[in-house]
Parts: sequence; C-alpha cells; structure tokens
Amino acid sequence: MEIPDNMPAAMRIAILVPLLGCSVWLAAQDPRGRISGRVLDPSGSVVPGVEVVATNSATGVRTVARTNEAGLYELPFLSPGTYTLTASAPGFRTYERKDLEVRVADRLTVDITLEVGQVTESVTVTGQASLLEAATASMGRVVDTRRILDLPLPGGNALSLARLAPGVINLAAPNHPSLGPATEVLSQITVNGVRSGNVEFTVDGTPSMWGTNAAYAPPAEMVAEFKVQTATYDASSGRAPGGNVNVVLRSGTNQFHTTLYWFHNNQHLQSLDLFQRQNFYNPLTGPPTREKEKSINPLNILNRFGAIFSGPVVLPKGYDGRNRTFWVYSFEGLTRPGVERGSTFFTVPTVPQRRGDFSDLLRLGAIYQIYDPLTTTPAGGGRFSRQPFPGNVIPSSRLDKVAQGLLRYWPEPNLPGTADGRNNFTRMQRSWNEFRSHTTKVDHNFNERHRLFGRYNQWFQLFSSGQVFDNIATGQDRYRYNYGAVLDDVYVFSPALLNNVRAGFTRFEQSFFPLSDGFDLTAAGFDPRLQSRIDPQARKFPNIVIAGYQALGGNNKTRAFTNYFTLSDDVNWMRGKHALKFGAEWRLYREHNYNFTNMTPVMNFTHRWTVGPLDNSPAAPIGQGLASFLLGIPSDGQVNVNDSSAEQSATWGFYLQDDWRVSRTLTLNLGLRYEYDRPITERFNRSVSNFDFVTPNPIAERALANYRRNPLPELPPDQFNVNGGLLFAGAGGRPRALWRADKNDFSPRVGVAWN
Repeated sequence: MEIPDNMPAAMRIAILVPLLGCSVWLAAQDPRGRISGRVLDPSGSVVPGVEVVATNSATGVRTVARTNEAGLYELPFLSPGTYTLTASAPGFRTYERKDLEVRVADRLTVDITLEVGQVTESVTVTGQASLLEAATASMGRVVDTRRILDLPLPGGNALSLARLAPGVINLAAPNHPSLGPATEVLSQITVNGVRSGNVEFTVDGTPSMWGTNAAYAPPAEMVAEFKVQTATYDASSGRAPGGNVNVVLRSGTNQFHTTLYWFHNNQHLQSLDLFQRQNFYNPLTGPPTREKEKSINPLNILNRFGAIFSGPVVLPKGYDGRNRTFWVYSFEGLTRPGVERGSTFFTVPTVPQRRGDFSDLLRLGAIYQIYDPLTTTPAGGGRFSRQPFPGNVIPSSRLDKVAQGLLRYWPEPNLPGTADGRNNFTRMQRSWNEFRSHTTKVDHNFNERHRLFGRYNQWFQLFSSGQVFDNIATGQDRYRYNYGAVLDDVYVFSPALLNNVRAGFTRFEQSFFPLSDGFDLTAAGFDPRLQSRIDPQARKFPNIVIAGYQALGGNNKTRAFTNYFTLSDDVNWMRGKHALKFGAEWRLYREHNYNFTNMTPVMNFTHRWTVGPLDNSPAAPIGQGLASFLLGIPSDGQVNVNDSSAEQSATWGFYLQDDWRVSRTLTLNLGLRYEYDRPITERFNRSVSNFDFVTPNPIAERALANYRRNPLPELPPDQFNVNGGLLFAGAGGRPRALWRADKNDFSPRVGVAWN
C-alpha cells in the first residue's frame, strides 16, 4: 500500500504476528504491479468466465485473465506504466477503463460492474480518482519519473530521493556523493529506526548488493521509478529487516526515443556560504583578491553527461518488433578532473638536515641536541647514557645509503615554517574522479502467454587521491568495476496459473593501487635479498614514518571482488476467493580478498636511539626522529606475510502467501516463510576454526632441545611444553562451517486490508 499524500476515506489495519521467535524480514519482492478484482453484473452477482485484458499504452503488450467461479480475476507481472483495462463477456457491454496507472510493486484492486448489452457496445470509464491498494497491508512510497526528473539530484543519484518515504532517514545528508560512489549511500539509509546497513536494493526485481551497499546505482534518467517498502511485508519478502528499495529501469516502447544530457558545475557557479563570505571580506585576512577567493572556494569541476536510446526492434525487410520486442540502451559519464581540497601544511627535511646538519635546531635549546646511539653505555638504575654529536652534525660517513636513496622523495621546503622548521611546505591537494556506465535492456513478448526480458549493465570508476607530493611515494588509485545481468521469464499456463522464473548475477570489484605499485626497492638502496622475499604483486614504496615529519608510502594495495548469484521461481494461482502465491529463492554470495597490506617494509623512526643524555630524557618535537632515519636505525618495523581468502555463503527461502478476498471490503493476507542460511565457509578450507592446546607441534623436539641448553630456574625442562596448534575448518574431519546453522527460521505473516 502506498501511503497517500492526503488521508483518504479508507482504513488500513496491518497486523504482524511475531510467532515462534520470528522477526520481520524484507527483500526481493516482484517490482511489477498487479491488478485484481471482482466482476459483477447489475444485480451484484458474480460473473465467471469474463475476459479481462490489460494493454500497455506504450508498448501495446496485452496481459489476459479470466474470472473464476467466484468472479475474481488477477493480472500479475505488469511492468510499471499506463494501461487500458477491458472486460468483455457475451450478453454484456464491453467495459473499458483508460489511463490506469500501474506503478512499481502496486497491488491494485479494480472491481468491475458490467452492464447488460451487446459485446460490440462499450462503456468507457475515465477521470476516476487514483486507486488505493485495497488488497494488501504492505506500506511504502513510490518515487515516480516526474519526481526523479523534476527534483534536484546531487550527482544524478536517484537513490537520494529514498528519504521521501515516511520513516526513511539518510544519515549521509546533506553530503551526497556523486553517481559513481553513490552506491555507498544505501548503507546510510535507515528505515523506521532499524540500524543502517539493513536495506536491500533490487533492480528489476534482482538483488544488486555489495555487502551493505548497492552494487549498481543506475543513472537517474534510466530509472522509470522506484518504491521504498517500509512495513508489513507479505511472505514473498525475506532477508533484510530494514526496508527495500526496489528500482525499475526504463524499457523500450513502440516509439523511438533519444535523450541527450549534460550537466556542468564548477566553483564559479557556486556562491560562497556565510562563513566563506565573512572570511573573504574580512580585512584582517587580507584584501578580497582573486587569489584569496581561490583559497576559500577551491577548484571543483563536475561534468555529468549521457545518452539514452530506445524503441522497438525493427530490422529492415526482416523483422518488425512493434508490440512485441523492445530495447533501451543508456550511457552515463561523470568526470571531476580536479577537486582542490585546500592548502595543507606539511613538514619536510631541510637542505642542511638532509646532510645530517641539525646545528640550526641547537640554537633553539639543548633539547634539540642529537645524540650518538653508538656511544650508549649503562648509567645505573636501569638507564643508559649517550654522547652528543659535536655541533649537532652527523658525520657523512655515518649516513645510511638507504636513507639517502629515500630522501629525494621529500621535496625541499617552500615555506619558512616555524622556528624549528615545522610546517615548512604547502601544496594544494587534488583528486580525480572518472565514471562510466552502460546499461542495455531488451523485452520480448512471444505471445500473450509468454514474455521474457533481459538486462546487462556495467560501470567503471577511477578515483585518484592522497598524493601529498608530486611523485609516487604517496597517493593511490581506486578502481571499481560492476557487472550485472538478469533474465526474467513469465509463462501463463492458464488464466488462473502463472509462473515467473528469474536468474540474476552481480559482480563487484574494488582495488586500491598505490602510485608506486611495482616499486623496485633496490633502486632506493635496499638489499636485493629483501626484495626477493616480497611477493612481486605486493611491491610498492616502503612505509616510512618519521616523528614530526610527513610520512611516505602509507598507501597499501588491496583487491577484493564479490560474485552474487540469485535464482527464484514464483507461482501465482487463483483458486476461488484465494489468490495463492508460492515459490522458492536461492542465493550464493562469494567474496574474494587479496590483502597486500604492509607486505613491503614498514619502518618507524623516533627519538628512541638519538635522545640524551639519558635514554629517558625529554625528546625534542622535531629532529631526533629524522636523525635516527639518517643513521638507518628504526625504532621498530615489520614486513607482513598475508594470505588471500575466498568466503562463500548460500541461502534458501521458501514461502506460501494467501490473499483471501473475504468480501468486497475485507482482504486477509496470510503467509508463511522459511529461510535457511548456510554458515560462511572458506572455499579452499583455509579458515582457522579453533586452537588445540594438546595437539603435537612439529617443532616440539627442537624447541625442547634448545631450551635444555639455557633453562629458566622457574621452569624445569621436563615441564617445558610447546604442544598446541591451529585447527583449520574442513581439515582432519572437522566441518567446513565456522558455526552451526539455524534451522528454525520460520516467519509467519498476517495482514488485514479493509477498505
């Protein structure tokens, strides 16, 4: 049921019975609409055998049903659009209702009263008020084409309008991402207070998810409409407890259409906000110059462009697909060639410091004195003492060759900075964002009993950011790819029995590549033996962290992709006053991760080895960490050895729904759903499931032999024990799953719709 803008003269009572410890779940409900109702004669008696036809005004496609012995009919699987509804039977005038709007997931009730007469005569009904969904207690809000095209959309993201539905809050507002990254906006939506990240996103009835985010955010111009379902769902819905955003894409029609668009925005078209204006005209911050405006309102260029082509499939002298076969193709591009983040201050080594000369710092106080770690001697009381470098200058013979090789990746200062040289470099930070999207959809109607549609979509995004200096030592490129496909088949066995089979696939890839990907460590002076031990795929600029200075090489390489397979079958069956719907759904979610984090050297340089005269003396705010770096003595470091992972999880859902038309004003929605979630498994049994403290350890004998040479008095060798080890799922007869499956997920549904 869509919640009307104005309260109608109707009442909805929705009851959800929380039996057997079940919870309310929601997800992939068919996005197409349905028209049902009862056909009566002038005396109020039911009329069986009436042919009821819904004809799509844009495509000419007909959907046919017949009333049963109770005078009831049902026209399911209607694509959103405008329809003409007709009803005809011998001895009665033909009933015709034009301009009947069916929106996404609508459940409309149209009761028909036939007038006595000839079939060739007709009674046309026009200009009636919008229909209420009187046959279901479900609640939600449809965002139609007019709203999508007329309302302002940040970055062309139609999903930002989801908060038009009552009970929906977008936690990311007012910061709306652009179209490419807009898939993440879904994880920021909360419905009726349910925690964010629990909303499912479907496109043409097929899940399009990447974790808790949408895998595919279609261009706004490609969206026909979408519905945000928020409460009291029937048994055909499952999986996500927070709500469902069900998008229907445009389809081709009998007419050829072309849409071209381009949106441009830049910082000159944006007015300064209150605080920016105050800063701009404040004489204390300087005169209102062009340079000052640029620093307050930095470069921000956005171009969004695209095209949509649609129509019937027509082959010259071969095939005319009008009223039968239709296609639509859309392209969307987005570029942000430069986004300035404003000037940022950094600290880089000065020219004398690169030679080991810290004499300028010594003039500021003795705390800046650099001490020689090779002169460390015991000083009593558990402390150690060191001798200072004469003149606060490190001899050139002591400078480490690796440090000298890395120093060139810090630019020289371009500002005086503070007295001790901090904040001596500034640079405007920029990012690059590029996005491309392609979508193709084909609808084919074999006949009035059989129709099929297929869709393929893909998009690509490149986002570059984080380049502190103008070289490869910092910064990264983020690549995202999405591929999706769906095939949907509807077959009418009889006017009372219909079947819908749908298969879908979604793939989402996300990779982070540092600009230094493939970096040759030997070029910076590292030992070739170290490089030979690092996975070639993980090689990049080392992570160098020096206390008080801007770090280098902090961007890591990661790759991850998910494959999401879905298959469902739904049957609609009219039996007397009962509109039965039952079916099953299978989903397989696979996630692969390749984590190369810190597989190249990570080294931290602090004052630990260059502070004095004692090892616990106060440290200077700057200088001593850089001295440790020049000497080649890190405080700590690491080189990780990581492994990949390939996890998967499968789910099954089964349901039975009965919409019982008790009377003309009362409908009961009765349903039961069962779901089974198979626990997550590692596809190649590389997952650690437990630790066994008694299992024999392969190194036990050698460890004991080494311990006997120098045992501790508190632990005799005969009590020394190194047994124990990791247990892996799926190995040694252990189950592959990490936990036991819950097999009691029954979810009954009871709803009452009273008009």
